[in-house]
Formats: sequence, C-alpha cells, structure tokens
Amino acid sequence: MSLPGGGDGYHWGDGQTNDEYGVRPSVLDVELPAEQLRAGENTVTITTTTGSWMVDDAIGIREAVR
Repeated sequence: MSLPGGGDGYHWGDGQTNDEYGVRPSVLDVELPAEQLRAGENTVTITTTTGSWMVDDAIGIREAVR
C-alpha cells in the first residue's frame, strides 16, 4: 500500500494541520483477515519500507461494514 504524500517534513507541533508545510490528515483502510487474529492480545506492526516518515496520533481497528 502507499501512503499519501506529506509536506516538506515540518509541522507546527501542536497537532494542527498545516496544509502548506506539514502533516495532513488521512485515512487508510487495511483488511485484517479474521483467521489471522486470535482471542486476546494481537500485535499489528506498521513499518515504512520506502519514503521517509509518517505521523500517527490514532489507529483504530473496527469491524468492517458490509
């Protein structure tokens, strides 16, 4: 999957969107196959393999609406 491009690497540091120079909000939906999850604790690892960086302040896992 590919993340949307960001700014030039700078943001205000206060969580506010800075569309000209920094962090932009985005949503990325990824399907987690139920057969790969188990009751109790599971671990999801997010890794950048190309590009430079990403910022997250919330990650949610929810049941898909079908």
